[in-house]
This record gives sequence, C-alpha cells and structure tokens, in this order.
Amino acid sequence: MTQPQQGPAPQPQQGPAPQPYQSYPPPWPVVWMPPPVAPALPVEPTDHTQFLRSPRWKPWRSVVLIGAGVLALVALSTIALLLAWGYDLTTGRTTVDELTGQLEGGALRMTPAMFLANNVGLGLLIPATMLLTWAVTGQRPRWLSSVVGGLRWRWMLTVAAALAPIWLVMLALGLASSWRDLTPGPDTLVLAIGVLLTQPFQAAGEEYLFRGLFARGVGSFFRNSRVALAVAAIIPSLGFMLAHSAGDPWLNLFYLLFGLAAAWMTWRTGGLEAAIALHVVNNLTSASTLPFSDLTEVMDRSAGVIALTDVVPMLVPLVLGVVVVEVLTRWRRPVRLGPPPAPGAPAELGRQGLAT
Repeated sequence: MTQPQQGPAPQPQQGPAPQPYQSYPPPWPVVWMPPPVAPALPVEPTDHTQFLRSPRWKPWRSVVLIGAGVLALVALSTIALLLAWGYDLTTGRTTVDELTGQLEGGALRMTPAMFLANNVGLGLLIPATMLLTWAVTGQRPRWLSSVVGGLRWRWMLTVAAALAPIWLVMLALGLASSWRDLTPGPDTLVLAIGVLLTQPFQAAGEEYLFRGLFARGVGSFFRNSRVALAVAAIIPSLGFMLAHSAGDPWLNLFYLLFGLAAAWMTWRTGGLEAAIALHVVNNLTSASTLPFSDLTEVMDRSAGVIALTDVVPMLVPLVLGVVVVEVLTRWRRPVRLGPPPAPGAPAELGRQGLAT
C-alpha cells in the first residue's frame, strides 16, 4: 500500500523584524513628587518621656522646642505682669513712684491683679505648649496630654478625688490653730472667685510645660529609657524649682521634690493627668486661705520664711499622694506606652497589653 506523498512542512510566517525600543514622551506633564514624610509619632510602643523619638525626630527639633518653651514662659509671664501693672496704675492701686521703688528694691508687692494675671498667663501655657509641639515636631496638640492622644478626664478626676481628702485633712490640721487670723478684706470676694477659676489652669499650664514639653524635649536625646527618665525628671524639676524664684532653701527643696513626684506620676501613668490632679489639689488647698490673708505675706518666698518643721506638713501629703497614685495605677492600669494599637486591634491591647 502506497503512502501519500507529503509536501514540504509549512514554514512559520515571520513578521517584520523587531524594532529597537524607543521611548515616547508621556501624554501628560511629569509632576515632581516630594519624598514621603516620616511619621511624627513613634512606630513602636514608647513611654511618655521618649514620645518625641519618632522617625521624624531630629536633635535640633528638641533644642528648638525647649527654647521655644522657655520663651513662651517668659513672654506670657511678662505680658501678664505688664497688664496687671497697667490695671493697678489705672485704678490707683499703685503709683509710678511706688512701682519704680519696688523694682529698684527688687521686691514687688503682690496685688490681686498681679496674682490673677500671673495665673492666667501660666494657664495660657496649655495651648502654647500644644501648638509649639505641633509646629516643631509634627505631633498634633492632643498627643502632648498623654500617649493615647488626649486628656483622660475620667482618670484625672479619679486621681483628684482620691488625693483631695489627704490635702483637706492637712489643711484642717493647719487651720486648727490659725483660723482666727483669717479675716475678710476688700479683695476677698474677687480673690476667692479668681482662685477657683484660674488656679486649676495655672497648675495644669505648669504641668504641660515642665512635665510635658520640657520632659519630652530632654528625654528625647537618650536611647536608653532609664537614662531618659532620670534626666527628664531631674532637669525639668530643677527648672520648676528655679521658676518659683524662692530664696528659702526649704521651699526650694519642696518645689524640687514636688517636681520629681509629678514627673514620676507622668511616666508611670503615661500622661499628665495624675500630675495635673496632684498640682490642682495642692494649689487649690494652699490658696484657699489666700483671700482672707495679706498677699504680701502669703506670697513671701524669701530666705528664712519657713523652717524645716514647716516643710514636713507639706511633704507628708506629697508622699501619701505618690502612694495613692501607685495603688490607683495598679488597679486601673492606665495605658503608659504609645502610640495606641492600630485600628482593628483587640480592645484588650490598649488597656492591658500596652499598660505594663
């Protein structure tokens, strides 16, 4: 049987020879895109003291932030003092000659206007420190309050409610033998209202500056968390002591220890709430007798104004306050490391996992 004859195999058709690659201009103009901005918040769990150590942080940012904080304190205090002087001169509370004599003598006579204006000026440190931190570091204002990005009001009020009885008992013991010396005067009502309205903001403003802006600015220079905590507690506390311009060594000791206690509370709880509660309770009880006293004597901080026996009643509630905050912290377990967990993470992570 014969096989069918097969013709030549079909050859694959070849198209035109490939042309070398040619680049063509895009149909739209090329726009230069800036490099991505580094995150302003920490990318790993970080405590309050080192919270500025984000991918965007540079040493110069902390230097600028600390310097801006000092300028804000000086500027707001100076403006408040000038406004108070203007008010006293306008109302006849003082004269130019009296004011000049006080300045030359280096001892200003405190007036209600000066006291309240100073409180308002220090209270304005709250928005000032928030805005400065935002401008210099890129962290939004709410992050200065705590590592969770906001002021935890319930936690702060809980601490204040626990601390208030201690200071009230000490106040009652102190007034047991001196309440007869308290007499109302022409400025009693104004001072009483002014203390209630301005003293909490004054105390909070100092905490935002010293335990917030200054502590974070100083602590950001150190990688080791323990070194950062020690330096961020000591240096702002020394600044806090010097800012009170006290000439008495025992008063300076109290201010230093108060600053260290507030710094520990801030680090331990991850925010300013406990320190603010401590400061507000202390200042409100301390100023409760001010409307019924002579301002020039109450605000006297010169050398020898108090003795060691006077410091002990001031330190006892401070020590007890530290113990109370530690007990509350172990019970409520506030978040002390931030930033908070990413969206979708278990709710327990924010309360327990980052609270150790």
